[in-house]
Amino acid sequence: MGHLPRNKSPGHDGILNEHLLNGGDSKKQMLLILFNSVLQSAQVPDGWQTSISIPIFKGKGEDKTDPSTYRPFSLIPVVAKLFVKVVLNRITSYLKSNLVDFPNSQQQGFQPGLVA
Repeated sequence: MGHLPRNKSPGHDGILNEHLLNGGDSKKQMLLILFNSVLQSAQVPDGWQTSISIPIFKGKGEDKTDPSTYRPFSLIPVVAKLFVKVVLNRITSYLKSNLVDFPNSQQQGFQPGLVA
């Protein structure tokens, strides 16, 4: 969990990354139980499927009264983001350890470390 950035806005649940980073071993155990429960039940908590959308102004020189000069930004619950990262890491590790070409070497975008 050390990869969680600090000083970020929380989702609608009010949980900050700092809460998870500074929660100690008991917090890690609770997250393990929660994540395993989600995987075993195949039920994603309703709160993880909700976000707060905030309009972000695109930049200087634009008309602030024009809605097209804003882009949407979604605040997703931190625990949901952490769950997705854990699952993605496990899937990626499994595929790589079983010699599966993942992501496919022909894919050109959205690959970590890819230099354009």
